[in-house]
Amino acid sequence: MDISKQLQEELWESIKKSYLSEDYTTAILNAIAYLRDIIREKSNLESDGVDLINQAFSEKHPKISVSNMETRNDKYMPIWFYRCSQGTTPY
Repeated sequence: MDISKQLQEELWESIKKSYLSEDYTTAILNAIAYLRDIIREKSNLESDGVDLINQAFSEKHPKISVSNMETRNDKYMPIWFYRCSQGTTPY
């Protein structure tokens, strides 16, 4: 499988060197750092780690909306995204 075709170009560029050298741990860490930078950009926050996730995707006052909140599933989407993001973020 050619993973480079499955990813956005910017994400692929951030992990390419590590992935091609089979350093998958570093590739994953680079992908997480890429996601962190996108979250910072979209939320206008400068925090890091769990603080960034808590502020960007808080259940009461999120800086980033991940659904339109119209259906029951839409209402659970921010909570799901928030909790998954916490799990990928180092303290």
